[in-house]
Amino acid sequence: MSQLNRWAILARKSKPKRSPLDDYETPDEVTFALGQFLELKICLVLEPCAGSGRMLHAIQTMWPKVQTASSDIKRGRDFLKRTRIHEGSLVTNPPYRNGMAQKMVDHALNITDGKVAMLLQSDFIWGQQRGKNFYLNGYRPEMIIVIPWRINFFIGSSNKIIDGQFFSHAWVIWPKRSLRASNTTTFLEWATQIPKLGKVK
Repeated sequence: MSQLNRWAILARKSKPKRSPLDDYETPDEVTFALGQFLELKICLVLEPCAGSGRMLHAIQTMWPKVQTASSDIKRGRDFLKRTRIHEGSLVTNPPYRNGMAQKMVDHALNITDGKVAMLLQSDFIWGQQRGKNFYLNGYRPEMIIVIPWRINFFIGSSNKIIDGQFFSHAWVIWPKRSLRASNTTTFLEWATQIPKLGKVK
């Protein structure tokens, strides 16, 4: 067996098993990175993959004037089955496995009147077919916020973090419905890490 094959096997073995529901919660500083560039005025913000409410709490801290609502598939509310139009904005870290991120983005853009902000693996941006649909023929994001550090997600509602992080991430933000079809510009921003909840006003 070649050394290259040994390394490949070791790399596969070192990757931790993923949670069946991709139940990984987002550290506060990652949501704060969104707040560095995204302005949300008085509106209703939906977090449809809320888990224990960690991101929801960060949203309420970042934008204290907005109203918030949340749901989660573990509470019996599958966002992909929602048909009612959401008249506000949407912010979430969606599940990634089995094409779920794409399904979540598609559905969010379909039922959300306000802005849509999704924390996505950065390779979501590069896919050829996705690029064609989103950037050329579909709804082009208005902003991409690069997260330049590796995110140590929490395992569910616990304070335990994942053993290793093999992916890079970015916030991808689409404008409100009335501006999506006409948007032709995507701004690229570079986040800085805000480590503590108390530092955010």
